[in-house]
This record gives sequence, structure tokens and C-alpha cells, in this order.
Amino acid sequence: MISYQRYSRYVVFKISNESLLVFLMNRRGETLRNFPVNINGRPTGDYFIESGNSPANTLFVFITKDGFRVKLNLEGRIINRETLLKTSADAQFALVPERKNKSYLIKRQEPKQLILTDENGKQILQNDFVGLDPVKIDYVDFGGGSVIITITDVSQNLSFVYNKDGHLLTTPPLESEAITVGNEDAPVKIFSSYQKALSVQTVP
Repeated sequence: MISYQRYSRYVVFKISNESLLVFLMNRRGETLRNFPVNINGRPTGDYFIESGNSPANTLFVFITKDGFRVKLNLEGRIINRETLLKTSADAQFALVPERKNKSYLIKRQEPKQLILTDENGKQILQNDFVGLDPVKIDYVDFGGGSVIITITDVSQNLSFVYNKDGHLLTTPPLESEAITVGNEDAPVKIFSSYQKALSVQTVP
């Protein structure tokens, strides 16, 4: 859930209820013209900023839980509200930003599968094990084509590690309560902890 973020000289607040109110404020706490804006949906995950060269084409991107992508500019105008593809009435959506906000993925979680797509709707991976269990997802783009995506099933304490093509790199999944990815030195290393034990695994 989005609670409080900063963007440049502005501050963005989210009021958490059935709908979203976006407040764009300056550092003196003054609400800017045309705000707050109600985007008529409950966002999940984080938000993403599509940077432009003016307030009119700099956009905040939100994904609502029920499957809408909403783009709002700095002038308080909703530029686009797009229905996302779903194959189940129980599907739940969320925005997953890259660790350094280079791009984002869209999570679609259904009773029998979890699917991640890129921002253009192209499917990156499908996980058939977690269902609607609560998950933590980490999306890391190291550059040079090196991308790692981790999905941790919080209920089962299992983590799945994928590359940029959606290939599962860990079989069987890792038993873990927490997982992180590091790339200070090649190859990429996966650090996971379970029952107070730390393990390190390298992936191609």
C-alpha cells in the first residue's frame, strides 16, 4: 500500500480507504491546484513515475487491486485509465517497481497462478505454486541484460528465483523467510535466511 512518498520538490500522500486520494503538495504543505484527485480505485504495490519535460507529461502510474492502470499528471488530470487483462474474477493486481525505479512489472495473482507482465502487457513469467498466498516480489535490473526476479510465498516460506526470460533458477524453491539479491561481484548472489540460518547461492 502506498502511504507517503516524495517526488522532487513535491510530496505525495495517499489516504488508504476504498478509493485513492492523491495530494500533491509543496514543501510548505500547501496543496497544489487541482488536487486532491480521486482515481476511483484502491492501488496496490507501489507507484511509478514516467518522467516528462513538463508537469503535463510527467505521470504517476498506479495499478488498482481490481485491475486498472491509472496515469495521473502533475496538473491533476487523469490522462489514462486502462483495463488490464484478467482470466479470473478473483484476480488481484499490483505494481512492482524495479529496485531503482528503472521500470515496473504488473502482478496478476489468481487462485491457480501468479503472472508477471512488463508494462506493455508481455508475460514475463508464470508461477503455479503460490496461488493467492501473500507474496513479496523483488525485481532487480543490474544492466547488461542481467535481471533477477524473486517471489517469496510468505505463508509457506518458499522463494522462487527467475531470470529476465522467466526461467526458474532455483529448483526446488528456496526455504526462506527473507531473501535478497546482490551483484557487487559477478555472478549474482542470492542471500536467503530461514530459521536463523543464512545461505548464499550463486545464479547464472
